[in-house]
Amino acid sequence: MALLISPDGTFLENWPADNLHDWQYAVEGYVKAIHLRNGDTMLVNEEGMILNLPINEYACSYADHRHVIFGRALILTPE
Repeated sequence: MALLISPDGTFLENWPADNLHDWQYAVEGYVKAIHLRNGDTMLVNEEGMILNLPINEYACSYADHRHVIFGRALILTPE
């Protein structure tokens, strides 16, 4: 399970994230992985900027503002 962060500030916990199809569905496109300093992995839409998706300020803050995140983001926590 994972945490889904939408650009509008909606946080959905326990998002199913067991395979690539789940990840792509969550971020609405091709997946890019961003490794966070706390050991978690953030998955984002690789083409978010090209597709003109809204900036996700909430996800940017999770990434310590080292990345500009467009669209939805999925946080995977190691078990």
